[in-house]
Amino acid sequence: MGNQQGGTCMVEQIILSGKLGDGCLVKYCKNAIIRFNSIHLNYLIFKKIQLEMGGIRTTDISFGISGYNRQRKIPKFSSHVDERITKAYYMSKKECIENLDIIGIIMLFLDDGSYHKRAGTGNLYVNTFTLEELNALIDKIYEYYPQKKCSIYHDNKKDGRSYPYLYIPKIVMENFKKDIAMFVKTYNIPEMFYKAGLPSTTIRKE
Repeated sequence: MGNQQGGTCMVEQIILSGKLGDGCLVKYCKNAIIRFNSIHLNYLIFKKIQLEMGGIRTTDISFGISGYNRQRKIPKFSSHVDERITKAYYMSKKECIENLDIIGIIMLFLDDGSYHKRAGTGNLYVNTFTLEELNALIDKIYEYYPQKKCSIYHDNKKDGRSYPYLYIPKIVMENFKKDIAMFVKTYNIPEMFYKAGLPSTTIRKE
């Protein structure tokens, strides 16, 4: 990716972005595992393959009940214990954010982001983040995409609940989506082409 400056290995970025996004870290005795599920099977397979290539054993992919639609089964897998996962388990969210590189930011967006093609902007849904964590993520994105800082917006529900998300300005998204496009093309994840505004050959059901 054109803007990437060094960065840690793919496995570490999968673990860090997983803790912040769609992954679930679970402690077993002294060590920890990470679990993933996704309606996007190719994206799930990509994470499984990358973990195994990095020396982390994983379970076979199976299908469990979706937390959003209990009538639907969703593919999932778990890792075996690994010291790198254990290290991330004990890290704060802010520490995880500070150790992200472009690959990690891209995967976090693939997990929890949306691209709005007509406006050319993006949203990153991080409703469990504190203000400190949100600002750390804004600074991290700005480190790689210094055209303009992202902003904190809120999704206000009728019942009074309010969830924060990051608004990614058009000028930033123009550069960011180029790196997203290169990533999903390089690793052949057509299910995620739409996140970069690319034509997709799959039909999404969300």
